Amino acid sequence: MHEQVDILTTRDFEPWKQALEEVGNYDFHHLPSYHRLAEMRGEGDAFMLVYRTADCLIVFPLLLKEINLPCSKLRGFKDATSVHGYAGPLCSKTHVSEDISNRFLRNIGDFYRSNNVVTAFTRLHPLFDQAFLLRGCGEITEIGVTVSIDLTQPPEEQRSRYRKSHRYEIERLRKKGFTCCEVGPERTDEFVRIYNQTMLDLKADDFYLYDRAYFDYLIGDMADVTHLFMCLDGDNVACVGLFATCQGIIQYHLAGTATRYRKLAPMKLLLDTVRDWGNEIDATTLHLGGGLGAKRDSLYEFKMGFGSVEHTYTAWRMVIDSAIYRELCHDAQSMIAEELDNTYFPIYRNPILHEKTS
Repeated sequence: MHEQVDILTTRDFEPWKQALEEVGNYDFHHLPSYHRLAEMRGEGDAFMLVYRTADCLIVFPLLLKEINLPCSKLRGFKDATSVHGYAGPLCSKTHVSEDISNRFLRNIGDFYRSNNVVTAFTRLHPLFDQAFLLRGCGEITEIGVTVSIDLTQPPEEQRSRYRKSHRYEIERLRKKGFTCCEVGPERTDEFVRIYNQTMLDLKADDFYLYDRAYFDYLIGDMADVTHLFMCLDGDNVACVGLFATCQGIIQYHLAGTATRYRKLAPMKLLLDTVRDWGNEIDATTLHLGGGLGAKRDSLYEFKMGFGSVEHTYTAWRMVIDSAIYRELCHDAQSMIAEELDNTYFPIYRNPILHEKTS
């Protein structure tokens, strides 16, 4: 069987984008521009493996990052992971033969070994079937659930599925004079202020406290896919949301609510507005994500109130070099007194190690 394998970087912007176009089904998390943003944040070096046969194309974007444990003598090793969000491999077909799957995985394995990769991990996209591309290699574990609104249904049907309390509160906000609209990059300062204050109020992990360059890149350099919405109470900004559109999917990416408006829940009106906008641009799905850690918590319940469809959210993980992995885990454990959680993968990347040693 003739096969071709290419390894692209974010410098290969057009070939990367063209390969995604050939596959057909992809999301903004797969874009080279989004991977370039991950590189800017120090999350790793971005690559996309492109595997091609006569009638099949498989692409797999990933990040490679150096493993540098301060207490370990091991150097020169890396692990592979995915960008923040929903990534994973994509295929131009809904099914492939076992032979093609094995050949693709063999090439992935060769890439990992040639780059001294110890472990591999990628979050899979809840809206795509990707597991069949990874069968028989590593393991797929369930993280939790995410939810979405089906925009292929008639708009009146979409809204009729809202929880009664959601419909009531949306109408109450409208009667109070709240309005929602898409705004331009000139309002980035207000977005950043409200988003960051929300993260501080929620005591969110430091990972979610982005610097200004992150927002400028999303709203400026990725303006072809990102859209900034605001809910206004007169001249006051009640809440903000940054959404990304790609291949008919609208992703609810970042959001925040001004502290003084939190009890009124203006985000309900904003999401209703974005749903209407999604119908206007012929989008097929408004993906709202899940609760914190993809759990069925109060945030999940809020999102389910929009008559949402539920999706299983999974991740794929694999140990490529078990001997080196065991040694790294041993070195990581020696850094702290308490037992490390062995469900976190890879163990040596557990955030508690940074907290205890920083």
